Amino acid sequence: MSKLKIFARAERRKKVKVEPQNNRQHIRVSLRKKTDDSLVLACDGITVTIYSNGWWRSKKLGIANIKDIGIGGIGLLTSVHLKLDQKIRVQLQEQLISVKISRAWPINNKLNFYGACWLNVDEHEVIAMLNKTRHVRF
Repeated sequence: MSKLKIFARAERRKKVKVEPQNNRQHIRVSLRKKTDDSLVLACDGITVTIYSNGWWRSKKLGIANIKDIGIGGIGLLTSVHLKLDQKIRVQLQEQLISVKISRAWPINNKLNFYGACWLNVDEHEVIAMLNKTRHVRF
């Protein structure tokens, strides 16, 4: 068989109807340079490591990219499959903060965007996390 006759099948995008909702109590600041670009092609934001909340110890789930952040929570883009109401930990530099997944949007077959709110976190920890993202916003 000729090399020209071998084709890789493209993945088909799932059609998902998403209801627009804005239940946020606080404004989030986008870490994206161009917010009108597709999330599939977005290379901006801050890469973080995400962990499961374990009883004995946390297990590394993978990496995610913070796309927006605020006093109320964060928006993450990741290939890791997470569930609504799942509790995870987000690590930025040496800081580890617990969040609860409150929204999920499929971007394509591999990427999902998750909205998460801070979970039992001291206000000073949130402010420290926001300060670590300042260099990206300005």
